[in-house]
Amino acid sequence: MELTQNKKIILPTRKGFIMCNTNDIVHCKAEGRYTKFFLRDNTEIVVSKNLKEWEKALDTLHFIRVHDSHLVNELYIHEYLGGNTGELIMNDNTHIPVSRRRKKAFLDILKTRQNDHL
Repeated sequence: MELTQNKKIILPTRKGFIMCNTNDIVHCKAEGRYTKFFLRDNTEIVVSKNLKEWEKALDTLHFIRVHDSHLVNELYIHEYLGGNTGELIMNDNTHIPVSRRRKKAFLDILKTRQNDHL
């Protein structure tokens, strides 16, 4: 898949803010009222908004909510392992669970996007 729809977002931190390209974000993880961003250069950034707010902000891009605690950039999904729930292996070798409740919607999104690119 092409790296398209790259946009800059502002990630507020305790010290100020970081301007970040969305294509540099591999995945995000909920940390209570905070969200931890994992970037492709292995940088981790903790920001003071919850994951639901970031899900809304990144909704029109390549991001998919796969679990209550995880939002992934589909550009960095390396492999999907099925089963009752499921698990993603990201390009950085991070393993991310896919919740049973979100599994069907996740697979439907990937299927739709794949058909759009054929």
